[in-house]
Amino acid sequence: MRGIVFVALLLAAWAPHAIAAPVGWTVTAIDEAARTFSCQGNARDWTFQTTNTTTFRIGRKPVAFSDLRIGQTVKVFFHRIGRRLSADRVVITAK
Repeated sequence: MRGIVFVALLLAAWAPHAIAAPVGWTVTAIDEAARTFSCQGNARDWTFQTTNTTTFRIGRKPVAFSDLRIGQTVKVFFHRIGRRLSADRVVITAK
């Protein structure tokens, strides 16, 4: 029984977890060719890779990567792939 519990805990620790960046991060750079964008938060820059499954929203309205602008405030839900940060969902604060 202890072995099963240990294996379950070990698998849970290795499973990918979605992480949310705090509200209030500011977009500082966008690379449309590479489909990446950077945000400043917690006194450093964070670069996020996007994929064809990454969703973008302004409030509840679906938008596209091309609607992302430098200076916008975003909340990013992401997961790590090695050292990369892969964005799952990007919520842009409507102004």
